[in-house]
Amino acid sequence: MAVAAIFVGAVVVGFNPNRWDIVILDLPRGSHGIHLHDVLGMALITIGVLVLWRSPRAR
Repeated sequence: MAVAAIFVGAVVVGFNPNRWDIVILDLPRGSHGIHLHDVLGMALITIGVLVLWRSPRAR
C-alpha cells in the first residue's frame, strides 16, 4: 500500500491539468505557484513514505 501511495503521488505531481487546477499559493518572480495537485501528490508521497518507514518489515 505504501509503495502504491508513493507511485500515485508521483503521478499526481507529474500530472498537469490546465482547466481545473487551483493555484493555492502564488510564488514571486513570475513562477506559476503551488497548485492543488502538487499539494495532493506530495501528501500521498509523504503518507506512503511514513507508512513504509513505520512498517515492521522495513526494519
